[in-house]
Amino acid sequence: THTILDRRVNPRARREDRRWIDVWANLGSVAGETVRLTLRTDPAEDLSYDWCGWANPQVVTWDSPRPDPGTAHVWEHG
Repeated sequence: THTILDRRVNPRARREDRRWIDVWANLGSVAGETVRLTLRTDPAEDLSYDWCGWANPQVVTWDSPRPDPGTAHVWEHG
């Protein structure tokens, strides 16, 4: 197992986490390999309210600098 991104989100304690959050992870370290991407949640120190959701996770490539997180994205597949 190789962790590419590990991010803690705590909307109960942090107001800025009470929204959809765009996350970008550079997969260059596994380019050309067959990989399994796992999205998971765990209870950390408290078992209360441990739920989450992902909307439209995507793996994309781009030839130009990525847009700023939080802006509308239109990805062309072609």
